[in-house]
Amino acid sequence: MIRCIRTEFKKCMYFPFFLLAALGTLALCLAAIGEYDYTGKSRTILEMMVRGVDGQTVDQSGLVLWLNGCSGWLTLILPLLTTFGYLATLSSERQSGETGAVLLRAGNLRYCMGKVTGGALAGGVGAAAGYGLFGLLMAAVFPAFSGFPPEEQGFYLEIYGASSSAVVIVKRLLGFFLYGIFVSFFGIGVAVAVRDRYMLLCLPFLMNYVYTQVVNKLLWGGSMDGAPGLGQIFSMDTVMDVSADLYWGMSLVFMAVVYVALVFLFWLEVKRRGYYG
Repeated sequence: MIRCIRTEFKKCMYFPFFLLAALGTLALCLAAIGEYDYTGKSRTILEMMVRGVDGQTVDQSGLVLWLNGCSGWLTLILPLLTTFGYLATLSSERQSGETGAVLLRAGNLRYCMGKVTGGALAGGVGAAAGYGLFGLLMAAVFPAFSGFPPEEQGFYLEIYGASSSAVVIVKRLLGFFLYGIFVSFFGIGVAVAVRDRYMLLCLPFLMNYVYTQVVNKLLWGGSMDGAPGLGQIFSMDTVMDVSADLYWGMSLVFMAVVYVALVFLFWLEVKRRGYYG
């Protein structure tokens, strides 16, 4: 089983695919909103890099801007970036008939588990690598978080439940790795039953959008009632906020259940169709 997962992981991490995920994540983080000026006009993080910052507040520190990078277009496009390698290799194997030989060696269940697990892990690694590169860029361009007064630092440390900026960094990198795994299930789920290449590229966007809208409605309804409830459990942002909170743990369990279901559906599809070719 471990060998199957490692093999599929390596396929999805083929350097061009990995580079696309990492650099795509970096570019989308740069396109996130970094601040609003006194007129209320927004500025992207890339604009702040090019034009510079007017003053120096903790909100303009490298760490805070790094944390702000996970927003905007990233949340919509990331599912495709993290699973592009998975979709490309699976489509190629189906077209060439290679899947039949793999199934003979590995067996249906091990093949399906290796394929889904390897693709999910590759999605998490690709996303975390791009987000890490974004963090290094923010640290090189913007003022250091540690250079601001302790009371200003304390505000953000309290928000993220950390004792130091190093803890914040570790938690967010781990959280973004888990987030990359979570969002990858859109592409992996579509690939279970869909073979058309154009649909494989389009459907993850649509599924992600619909899912996000439904979860946002649940979150909004929960906030009106004074309790986050189901929306907090199903929200992909919850996985990113690593903590000892009950909702974070339940969100991880939900993510695991989704992937177990994908493995089962993939296995049923292989049993129904036989060897892909």
